[in-house]
Amino acid sequence: MKIIGPDGDPVEARKIEIVESHENWSIYKLEDGTVIRLKPVTGDVLRLEAYNEFGEPIYIVRSKNFISADVPDTLFQKT
Repeated sequence: MKIIGPDGDPVEARKIEIVESHENWSIYKLEDGTVIRLKPVTGDVLRLEAYNEFGEPIYIVRSKNFISADVPDTLFQKT
């Protein structure tokens, strides 16, 4: 497949299969007592037929962020 490369020109890209994954949650406790959990989950990895200034291949990672929040009862709006 072709995608737009770092120089703005079309460049060939190849999907690289993920053979192992460790997707852990990042957990943030906020000063108001809320706990936010964030986990990026990778869908596809593409390797371009292009290289950076160090000669390394360029990868594109397609991912989504999953977010969860545990909010203290005291922060909920009263209805």
